[in-house]
Amino acid sequence: MEPGATAALKGNWGWPAWVGWLFLVLFGSFIGYTLFIRLLHEIGASRAGAFAFVSPVIAVVLGIITYGEEVSLIDIIGMAIMLFAAFLALRERKQETSSASPPLIPRSARADGRI
Repeated sequence: MEPGATAALKGNWGWPAWVGWLFLVLFGSFIGYTLFIRLLHEIGASRAGAFAFVSPVIAVVLGIITYGEEVSLIDIIGMAIMLFAAFLALRERKQETSSASPPLIPRSARADGRI
């Protein structure tokens, strides 16, 4: 067993760990999960899942701001690709209707009785 594992199993974490755990339970689980399910219902799975493309970029920007992390050109290119993917997932699609293609008619509605 790792050092401190027994104390961790007993819940002897100290107040900073308990506050962190409570924050993750409230915001990361209850509120976050509820909001995500609401997004799934309102805007659909592909659009709600676009956060997976945006959140790493936000994490990198926060790392730059708070800790002065360095970012290379390949990192910037990767973030641009991820943001473009989120844009593609979130953009509105135009419904294309063509007068050249005949409308779909159910088989049961055909006048000649062919299947």
